[in-house]
Amino acid sequence: MALRYTEAARRAIGTAYKEASILHHTHVDTGHVLLGYIRIHGDRMEPWLRNLGLTMDDVRDQILTCMAEHPENPDYSDKLEYSSGVEDAMRFANEEAKSRASKVIDAEHLVLGLCLEGSEPAAMALAAVGINAESLRTAVYGGA
Repeated sequence: MALRYTEAARRAIGTAYKEASILHHTHVDTGHVLLGYIRIHGDRMEPWLRNLGLTMDDVRDQILTCMAEHPENPDYSDKLEYSSGVEDAMRFANEEAKSRASKVIDAEHLVLGLCLEGSEPAAMALAAVGINAESLRTAVYGGA
């Protein structure tokens, strides 16, 4: 059974589209989703990062570095596709929520899904600053 996304998770995904547009990219990928999460829910992420010895700027800068090679869309259209990595991350978020016995997928599950996806900019940026799924779970759930 697929779980429903909370408003917080939906807002992060929706803001990802805006982030891709602002950067004139040709599609929406996991880096945009993580940037969207930071824009909308940075206050939720800041304590986790602090526990890991990081700042929001550390993560944001690394995401932009990982996305530096993205093709630009000079003829911006308002029809951007989501990458297969975003779809994979959403599937991992669903699995993460289920493993925590949650009835909904919250924004934190989405960030964990981005980390678990492994191959697109969000996962690469998180790994570059030393964040893996286990350290993120500990930061988010307090080791539970």
